[in-house]
Amino acid sequence: MFGFPPGFLEGLGAAASLGTADFTSRYNSARFGSFVAVFFAITLGSLPFLIFHEWGHMTEWSSSAVLFSILAGVLNPISLWLLFRAIAVGPVAVVSPIIAANPALVVVINGLWGYIPSFVQSFGLMAIFAGVLLASGVYQGVRVLYQQNIAPKTIWLATFASILFAIRLIFIEFSVADMPVMDSFIISRCASALICIAVVLSFSDMRRHVLKATQVGTWPLLILHATLEACGVFLIFWGTMGEGKTLLPVVFSTITLFTLLWARLFLKEKIPPKRLVGVAFVVFGVAVLAAAPLLSP
Repeated sequence: MFGFPPGFLEGLGAAASLGTADFTSRYNSARFGSFVAVFFAITLGSLPFLIFHEWGHMTEWSSSAVLFSILAGVLNPISLWLLFRAIAVGPVAVVSPIIAANPALVVVINGLWGYIPSFVQSFGLMAIFAGVLLASGVYQGVRVLYQQNIAPKTIWLATFASILFAIRLIFIEFSVADMPVMDSFIISRCASALICIAVVLSFSDMRRHVLKATQVGTWPLLILHATLEACGVFLIFWGTMGEGKTLLPVVFSTITLFTLLWARLFLKEKIPPKRLVGVAFVVFGVAVLAAAPLLSP
């Protein structure tokens, strides 16, 4: 009987949620600033989980798992801030594929801890990386991108964000291995929220933007953004448990499809055919990696 392998549906759901959240961040970042958008996404999105969560037995926690949960939480607002700034500068068609490469980086980093991809998985990884290069246009060089009105700043912001997201995924893997997944998720969100609150309280400009954002007309988009971001991160935590940790990061690469879809529909952003070919490579690579466990004996 056919069934989806562990981590597949969670990875796809996380990609849909966070891909849509990333696109929504463009509007909130433009109105209030990138970090204020991060502040509301993390704090508002964490509230329901904090209110209804029942803590497990702390004897089930290990000190290393708690540490990795906190580190993942610290990296979350930093990587989101870089991503939101990159999306605000744009274009989305360049930023999104670079971000989509971070789950594939996780698979490569896992190799340092003994994970060796099979031939089929290696083929899928190469397709993803080739697709990211084509879709982002990075292979053309910074000068060509600048001539196309694509700021090198966009490339650097997206690249650093992608690397930090990959490291965060590794920390999540380590944290859920030795403690209940919900406890790990909540600890991580608390760390993220504390970082955001501390930064906002430290800068008067950000405090003014936060007060400005409390106007009634802004709440629907802020709540939508926060809900999508929190649900997406929760699915990443949940899908990273057990066997899902090898497949979820790869399926999560489809995040670029959702971000580009909304950019095309709502921003009317033109996507050159060569970049569409790159996106097709990413989809093909993800499909190969998703099918790899089914093809293995």
